[in-house]
Amino acid sequence: MPPRSRYTEQCVKSREQVARISGATCRLRLRCPIRCLAALVAAEGDRMSAVITYANDARRCFCQIKFDSGERVLISIAGMPKPSIKVMRLVLAGLVPMGNIWEHNLTIAGSLDNYVGQLLKMFPPDADASMHPLDIIRDLLLKCSSIEEARRTLLERQSQLLREQHARAD
Repeated sequence: MPPRSRYTEQCVKSREQVARISGATCRLRLRCPIRCLAALVAAEGDRMSAVITYANDARRCFCQIKFDSGERVLISIAGMPKPSIKVMRLVLAGLVPMGNIWEHNLTIAGSLDNYVGQLLKMFPPDADASMHPLDIIRDLLLKCSSIEEARRTLLERQSQLLREQHARAD
């Protein structure tokens, strides 16, 4: 049995919190731990954006988020030969991608080294554990309540990186 990820550990903690707050037992499976987090927030009476689908393995790397506004986005990470990260608006109940709201790719970065370096600066992993960029971006966007807020958040990170690069160049 593989070791538990930090994501799974959070689910286990959330189950315990749900049980304490609501007096009920969380019966959700570990297959979708974010549902446990959503149950925790619902038990506390708050709203939050939620993960609808998540896959991060050797062949797939994507996550679909539904915001409080009802809008949905798809975070898609492509590997070699053309690495890129795209955040796309989804329509028709999350079935059809309808344009990018943010993208970072090799063309924007200029080279593979720049691409990796820029990603690490825009989305630094936690010091406690190394996290995949998909998890970091997912956690960042889950704090947003709409596509517009998510777009602003991502563009702010990108703009800050560009300002730092220009300041070093001067």
